[in-house]
Amino acid sequence: SGGREHALGWKLRKSPRVENLFFAPGNAGTENLGRNLDIAATDIDRLARFAAENKVLTVVGPELPLANGIRNQFDEDNLALFGHRQEATLLEASKAWASKFQDRHNIPHPQTRIFAEVGHALSFVESANPDEYVLKADGLCGGKGIVLPKSVDEARNTVLDMMVNKTVTYGEAGRIVVVQERLVGRELSVIGITDGKFIRYFAPAVDHKTLFDNALDRARDEEKQNPNTGGMGAYAPDPLTTKELMREIHETIMQPTIDGMREEGYPLKGGILFAGLMITEDGPKVLEFNVRGG
Repeated sequence: SGGREHALGWKLRKSPRVENLFFAPGNAGTENLGRNLDIAATDIDRLARFAAENKVLTVVGPELPLANGIRNQFDEDNLALFGHRQEATLLEASKAWASKFQDRHNIPHPQTRIFAEVGHALSFVESANPDEYVLKADGLCGGKGIVLPKSVDEARNTVLDMMVNKTVTYGEAGRIVVVQERLVGRELSVIGITDGKFIRYFAPAVDHKTLFDNALDRARDEEKQNPNTGGMGAYAPDPLTTKELMREIHETIMQPTIDGMREEGYPLKGGILFAGLMITEDGPKVLEFNVRGG
């Protein structure tokens, strides 16, 4: 239903092999590319029936259907789908699980604490310097589950919103809170398509994360009015990313992730592996992983 799905459809529409294009549920932009369907992206049963009746290849854009097991259901029904199995989405669907996975496979990432009890989380944020860490809801929040607190009060309120109040932003995703070291550097998005053994990369990209920028907007930031948008824009390729840096990212992050997931029984087969990275003085480190169909 979003811009990502519109972009996928726009590109697919250019292929001479595409006869018909359907969007579930679609939006005002996608109706100019194909036919919008009155089927929710999470209604796996109806999506499977439609795919079977119309003999289509399904390309999954959003993360929630993958986390809910759409690939598993389509595999059972012998239907073609581009996207990962539910087991593989743990890498994105649980930041706590992903952090432990990275520990097991020596993949560079921030120092991490995991809190399942609100009292323990509050004790930490009330004693720590808020400039030195970030707060993350464990589950899926549409890219908006990360807070860089500017004060102890903001950190305390964020923990309560995640773990107790379960506000609209966080829902059940914040029942576990992940606290990570705040890294300094520049962000980089590395994206590739993988068969579970090998990976081939798209051009590295840079997100524009926060709502505002420039001098006036830094003043707004001081007033806590500069939220993380979840990625309101991006540019690619990144002119600062060298072949040497990409080789290091491949050897220390991307290939070990693919190998580790396969070894643990969660192969990243038939979809996208996205790594949101911070390029620090100590080298690239993982901020987050996304596993998508598109």
